[in-house]
Amino acid sequence: MEELSLKKILGLYKQKLRFIICFVCIFTGIVAVYSFIMPVEYTSQASLFPPRQAESGNGLSSFLKNFSGGGGALSIGMVPQTNQGQVYAEIINSRGVAEYIIDKCKLKKRKQYSKLKHEKLILLVQKSIDVTIDKSGVIYLAAVVKSPFFTFGNEKLKYSKLSQDMANSAIAALDSIVKVRSIVAAKVSLEYSEKATSEYRTKLDSIEIKLRKFQSENKVLEIEEQTKSLLTQQVTLGSELMLAEGELKAALEEYSPSSVIVKQLQSKVDFLKKQYDKAQSGGMFKNDNFSIPFSDIPELMREYTALYRDKKIYEQVLLYLETQSHQDALQASRDISQVELLDFPNLPEIPTAPHKTLMVVLAFMVSTIIALLFIVIKYQWTNKNNI
Repeated sequence: MEELSLKKILGLYKQKLRFIICFVCIFTGIVAVYSFIMPVEYTSQASLFPPRQAESGNGLSSFLKNFSGGGGALSIGMVPQTNQGQVYAEIINSRGVAEYIIDKCKLKKRKQYSKLKHEKLILLVQKSIDVTIDKSGVIYLAAVVKSPFFTFGNEKLKYSKLSQDMANSAIAALDSIVKVRSIVAAKVSLEYSEKATSEYRTKLDSIEIKLRKFQSENKVLEIEEQTKSLLTQQVTLGSELMLAEGELKAALEEYSPSSVIVKQLQSKVDFLKKQYDKAQSGGMFKNDNFSIPFSDIPELMREYTALYRDKKIYEQVLLYLETQSHQDALQASRDISQVELLDFPNLPEIPTAPHKTLMVVLAFMVSTIIALLFIVIKYQWTNKNNI
């Protein structure tokens, strides 16, 4: 068999130049024509801000929001904030959103979708919506629509607009789901807050009655202030008593027990002792309604502190509950968007696929290689059979 040299190969190509040109032109022309009649894809893109950070705090209002799921944008139980964007993505890819898109965009009335069964149409719509999340939490949404064969001119614009409509519908469906979830959760939280408010108002009224009764029965207004006053009174009486006893002892050194001075000092000492003892037992005078026996102070202090503490706790709880009720009532009544858009869905002017120029260039290169290889292989095959 004759060995092919480079010169011989080039000579063969020169002899078959017409064949090469015709083959490449026909092959490339077929691909070029096909690229014009084949389906084209339009992609509308949008981006969303990450879900809002759930309100933090250690107060009762924060506890109630977590307990009932209310407040703010979508509250997703115990899901960490970093994963809530993924929850948005799962919602967008859900069956409910696909149903919403089919209905909103009237896909069943469109020629390329009309013959599809409902389940297949749902799967097609779900595959047409692509969602990705970057490291910062921004959510990127892309709606891809493929036209049928033989779509030209203004007809292509319909599919371009459809991709934008599908992206808008997906975002609207997500917003609707989040909004309904937020409103329902706020209503549940409001119902709980109102019920708890009623219960704690009853408890507060009860504890206030007990506190007033305790103050009346035990002569207590402000036990700390009263105790300080009683101690001051006791110290004053004790000091006067000690001085009077000292004067009495000094007088007994100089005068007889029957003298007028000694008797006066003895009367003073007796009176001060009597007053001191009365103060110890709870009242220097019969009409003294606010003196407390010193022996009862520890127990009264304990009971009073417990009642006063409960009263303050109930007041604080009621404050939180009323604040929460106002917030939940506002959340339940407002109808505003819960999904924040960073970039609105665009109207694609150029198809994302196919890349016609690239197809034609590749067809030219591939057809040229095929033609050249065919000439060489055919030449060798012919020579081999002639031997």
